[in-house]
This record gives sequence, C-alpha cells and structure tokens, in this order.
Amino acid sequence: MAAASPYFMYFPDNYRWSAAIVNMLGSGTFGNADIGEIHQIGRQLKARLEAAFRARGMRFEDHCRLIPWQDKSAYHALMRRADLMLDTIGFSGFNTAMQAIECGLPIVAREGRFMRGRFGSGILRTLGLDELVAADEKAYVDLAVAVASDRERRGALQRRIEDRRAPLFDDVATVRAFEDSILELAQRRG
Repeated sequence: MAAASPYFMYFPDNYRWSAAIVNMLGSGTFGNADIGEIHQIGRQLKARLEAAFRARGMRFEDHCRLIPWQDKSAYHALMRRADLMLDTIGFSGFNTAMQAIECGLPIVAREGRFMRGRFGSGILRTLGLDELVAADEKAYVDLAVAVASDRERRGALQRRIEDRRAPLFDDVATVRAFEDSILELAQRRG
C-alpha cells in the first residue's frame, strides 16, 4: 500500500502521476485521506482522481482507498503498514513527511521550484537520502514504481531512515535561528 497526501495538496497533474504509478505497478492500493466527507472540494478533487484512473483504463475503486480522518495513533499505525509515501508534487507536505520519517516510511519526492514544493525533498536531503528525490515528473513516477516494487530496497531505506532521523527531531539550531530572527525583527520595530 502506498500512502499519499490529502487532496488539497494536489495540483492538477498530480492526478495523472498517481494514476501512472498505479498503472505501472499493475497491482496494489493507493491510499488517500478522504476529505470529501467533510468538504465539497474533496468531492471535486476525488472526481478528478477518478477521471485520471479512467483515462488509463482503470477503475479508481479497484486501486484506491479513501481513508477517513484518523487520530494520531491510528494514522501512525497506517503509515507503519504502508510501503511508501508519495510526496505531492508542487505542494509538499512537511508535517506528513515528518510523520512518515517518524514511522520509518520511505518517501518519494519531486523537488519543486518554490519552497512549498521543497519540504519533502529537504527532509530527504537532510537525511542523506537524495536518491529518493526525483529530478522531474517522469523520474518521480519511475522512482515510485521502483521503490514500491522492491521490498528489499524499502527495508534498507527504512533502516537508513531509522538510523538517521534523530537529528530532524533533536536539532535545535533551526529553532534558535528562528528565535534570533524574531528577536532581531522585534528590536528593529521596537
């Protein structure tokens, strides 16, 4: 099972890439948060995802599961059972990526042009997992398929994540830099 980010983080092409990945895998389940039950935009975005699967000759229902909102422990349990997280292209999920790393879940990311598309790739690069950052959309699809298809590779990636993740959670240097910036700004205004 591959995990993915909530619908609201999807740019139009993300639907096409999601369907391409599932199509190339030939089997498996693509999980996504179900915000359709709480918001009209979720229903509209689900319809776009269904259309992308139909365009590839697949039934959305055969390959995708919409997962109701979960509390933290259930969400983390789901991530621990997933094979791979697909970071959304164009609007990266920082919190989702950090939670995936906390659960030892490998992530495939496409580094975006703007900061909003660089959170997942930044986390992976910080961990020395640059090989999980795709250079373009085709590479993203190919990489996702390759990692999802290789149990041994996923296991090795999970071990590397677990061995290297502590600095992401324990490093206070960025907190101190943020504090300094706020203090500097306050002094200039004061």
